[in-house]
Amino acid sequence: MKSFLSKDLTKDELYQAVKMLIDAEETEPKAAHLPQQKLYTLFSAAFQYLLFCSTKHPGAYIIRIEDAHLADKLARRAKDPTTRKFLTKLLVPRRLKYNKSTFYLDFFQLTTWQQTNEIPPARLKGCLIVKGTSDKIMQDEVMADPSEETEVEVDPTSLLPENYYLESIRPLVERLVVIAYGKEIKDAKKILFPFIEDTEKMPSGVVIKEDLQFEDDQDI
Repeated sequence: MKSFLSKDLTKDELYQAVKMLIDAEETEPKAAHLPQQKLYTLFSAAFQYLLFCSTKHPGAYIIRIEDAHLADKLARRAKDPTTRKFLTKLLVPRRLKYNKSTFYLDFFQLTTWQQTNEIPPARLKGCLIVKGTSDKIMQDEVMADPSEETEVEVDPTSLLPENYYLESIRPLVERLVVIAYGKEIKDAKKILFPFIEDTEKMPSGVVIKEDLQFEDDQDI
């Protein structure tokens, strides 16, 4: 039986994926949609792209995942060790300093957006959104007062516009990648990764990170 790590993406595959996302920046629309079925593979590719961007364009980067359960699965099953290590470190504090950039983690829940809502717009550089295969709408924690008798509990998130987890961040970031299988993402270009050997020269400075060095978190 093959080991878990033997199923990881090769460096060539990661290089090719990052290059395709970099090339996609040159054409409109700027948002990229990764619609293929391999969620853990796509997450590794998209995260490596975001990590590369963070070294070239320092600032704030948001990773917005559907829920904490999916985030935990991605941290354990992403298809390269760097991505697994980084997301595992990000899970609990949901904010992590890397070189001159800061990565934030939130979910499709308004109650998790406190940190990201406080980011100065000028600092926002990119966002990676990961939609699972469920059809759940945005969630929020609605606490009812047991001392009050109510016939109907109205969830405030039901009043939000469709795809608010995406549309609320779209105009604020320069780079947006959405992983969503079986969904149509408006005003986003679909990118399909063939993961064949890439013989073209990589853009100067593209490095797939293996030895990450984190700094103590600090306010932006």
